[in-house]
Amino acid sequence: MTSIVILNYNTPEFTINCIESIKENTAAGSYEIIVVDNASMDDSVELLQNIPKEYKVNLIVSKRNLGFSGGCNLGMRAAKGEEICLLNSDTIVTPNWLELLKDALYGDKKTGIVGPVTNRAVRQQISTPKLNNKREIYDFARNYADKTKPVYRTHFNLVFFCALIKREVYSRIGGLDESFFPGNFEDDDYSIRARMAGFKLVVADNVFIFHYGSESFKKVEDSDFGKNYKNAMDSGRARLIKKYGLSGYYQADWTDAIYKEQNLKKIESPRILLVNSGANSTPYALLETYPHADISLISNVFMDSLLLTPDFSSKFCENTETDLWNHISGKYDLIYLTWDIFALKDWEAFIAKIFEYLTKDGAVLLYANVELKTFRNE
Repeated sequence: MTSIVILNYNTPEFTINCIESIKENTAAGSYEIIVVDNASMDDSVELLQNIPKEYKVNLIVSKRNLGFSGGCNLGMRAAKGEEICLLNSDTIVTPNWLELLKDALYGDKKTGIVGPVTNRAVRQQISTPKLNNKREIYDFARNYADKTKPVYRTHFNLVFFCALIKREVYSRIGGLDESFFPGNFEDDDYSIRARMAGFKLVVADNVFIFHYGSESFKKVEDSDFGKNYKNAMDSGRARLIKKYGLSGYYQADWTDAIYKEQNLKKIESPRILLVNSGANSTPYALLETYPHADISLISNVFMDSLLLTPDFSSKFCENTETDLWNHISGKYDLIYLTWDIFALKDWEAFIAKIFEYLTKDGAVLLYANVELKTFRNE
């Protein structure tokens, strides 16, 4: 059995719609639904209490707003299933969604958390036509699943609009960190903790779930709680970086600049070196485009290096200015540097030396002072 935890905050119509989609698309007896009302200020509790008994919804009412993490934790503590699915109230699940997610979750014993693709979520978003109602959503998801092979992509972190979590993960690392209040970056934090515990994070490419996006915050956009949304984003990111000692390049995405390098497209197995590029999804995205690429990372921040070590050749080099050469060998088709080498006493000599590690048509991309420069081995 899977425990599905849904957090409601002033979104009863979305929550009820989500529950209906679960009933329509999930095998009876394979799940339980736990709804946590997070001190809604509207008639949510009354409407949720009137959900037909046949839906077997376990409604938990909190008298104070616990934030996303605290509300989810309340539901997770009540969960009885072998897996826990954290599901946003503003989602619509689709045919066979849970069965397919469980296939991905148990396809590899190292996998700890699985997420689907969607129409709205960073890193897990796909292009979709305009979907006007549940029938169109169901048809799109069904056709998409039929056309898409069950590819399970390892990710650096997952967005918790829908996350299926093994009971083993919850038993080992506990619930969400409630210091990320009211919300944002608690899913990044949980992803990091799961990775540090040895679990893989996977996206199931053949599962599409519709996501309206941030409906709880939209409902309170005129209140103090809503006005603090951006502040919560900024403070959450800062809190996460401080908690783990990460570099400021956490969540940075360098892929667009790298994709513009036409030479890489001509090489079946390009060698790519990322230096001081931060802990983020860039190397995973590169592998999706260049599945046979040899990607290495060197970082002067220990935690940046550590978090990427399970999936890539990732080395810690405290002083990349002087010791970089002790950690690289052979020739690379692309070297991406993300620090201000122009501050070096002899930056030209540094570039000249790094050219020794480039292939004939290789290139160095340098990101410094919010500007990208390209140096070619010509």
